[in-house]
Amino acid sequence: MVRGFGVLLLVTGVIGGLVSRFSLEPLSVLDFIPLPLILLGGFLYFRGGQHAARALSRQPYDGGDSVLYLRAFSTDPTALGRTFRSIFWVGLATMSTDVECLARALSPFGRLHVIGRPEEGLPRPGGKTVYTGDDAWKQVVQEMMLTAKLVVIRPAANPGVLWELTRAREIVPADRLLVEVRGLSAREYREAAESMARCGYELPAKRPRRGGFFRFSPDWKPEFLPLSGPVTRRGVVNVYRKMTVFTLRPVFAHHGVPWTRPGLSAGFVAYLVFLGLLGAFVLTAAIAGAILG
Repeated sequence: MVRGFGVLLLVTGVIGGLVSRFSLEPLSVLDFIPLPLILLGGFLYFRGGQHAARALSRQPYDGGDSVLYLRAFSTDPTALGRTFRSIFWVGLATMSTDVECLARALSPFGRLHVIGRPEEGLPRPGGKTVYTGDDAWKQVVQEMMLTAKLVVIRPAANPGVLWELTRAREIVPADRLLVEVRGLSAREYREAAESMARCGYELPAKRPRRGGFFRFSPDWKPEFLPLSGPVTRRGVVNVYRKMTVFTLRPVFAHHGVPWTRPGLSAGFVAYLVFLGLLGAFVLTAAIAGAILG
């Protein structure tokens, strides 16, 4: 419900902002209302996802198939950051977190599990959060690695992540491990690749031009799967989820997991219609202004 109200505020704010932007009327107080609506909508959307994640984390383990996602805590999004991202188009196009998109894209493999910060009040949106003490987390992660159908690791030059990469190399079959490379600067990628080399991996020294995933052959040779997908099926919101589905199709096929092609994006079609109507409105207003002027 919180998320639904957040979406309503976001849509209202965006439409109001566009109308204000192309209006021929003089600037008024009403023109400043869309921005607070967008910010509040972005905050509520993220906070609603946190409450949903907390409810999921309290559910008992059901013994079903699972996907384990490991990353450095420093990469987790914050409520403040996600709120201010909502005022930019890139923020609106990625309203759900990367972990939420990954959880939905890989749901045919099982429920995605993440390790949560012991001290956090609310978990970050996406997957089922597992909490454990500082003295037991390695044992918990190791047990989850052994049972997960897929292990996805976001690399970082971080002692905890390096231990996870080393342990995954030792106990996880090569075809069940994916390394997510997305949003890394050239320096961050180079540091991660160098750190992974010390753990027994052989990633290319140069960062791929696009984000994506490394998968591995039985002898641990890496193969890069770049993020891709038809524009008409990516949509305009939460693009990462659908691109991940297209990108990881070979992984689905390899494991014999049913793969479903994302449908034609209604949002993309609506976006094109909206742009067409907006263009017609602006053109009509300009012609009317020229005639009346």
